[in-house]
Amino acid sequence: MTKSIRVLCALFVSTALVSCSTQQTQTPSKPSIQPSPAPSATPPDIFNILVDGKMYNHMDDARRAMEEQEKKILNRVSSADNPRFGTLLVVAPPVYVPVINTSNPAPGYREKFTSFMTFLDSHNYETDVASIKKSNNFANVLLKRSAEIETSSESEADFKIWYRREGTKLSWWIKGRNKGEVRLAENLEQGSAENVLALVANVASYAEK
Repeated sequence: MTKSIRVLCALFVSTALVSCSTQQTQTPSKPSIQPSPAPSATPPDIFNILVDGKMYNHMDDARRAMEEQEKKILNRVSSADNPRFGTLLVVAPPVYVPVINTSNPAPGYREKFTSFMTFLDSHNYETDVASIKKSNNFANVLLKRSAEIETSSESEADFKIWYRREGTKLSWWIKGRNKGEVRLAENLEQGSAENVLALVANVASYAEK
């Protein structure tokens, strides 16, 4: 009796193994349902930032996206054969870094946050200046971050772009030697390619009049 039970058990185990083996060999030929991707294990380290139509909530990813965006914009700016004008000074507001909205942040995070927010605040201004430089219309293009608009260094520039505060917004103006000041339609706080290309064209048009 015991021998018969052992034989039946052996046959049952053998049958079960064959059945499992058959199912495993047949599985690849059948359409399988892929599991949903697991959510990112890394929590966001900044607020959402829209760059080139995509949303980013990590500082490293956002920085890379904005640097790529700047390259795309600069690739669309054409260069003159020779500079036609002198020095252009662009005066932008002082760097603004908001307070971290986290109690007792780690020193490493605080340093990274400050560095990124400085980059974020400067990105559009530096893209504008880099675009005007690439146009090669001016022999020299400088960017200055200052709360004081009129300084002695500005008198050394042949042309100047500066800002004025109008309530909570900024307006941008240009003035050249022996030329009247003119308000620019473009906003140096915007980073779109269309805005930058229009800025380059309008600044050159003003300078050559």
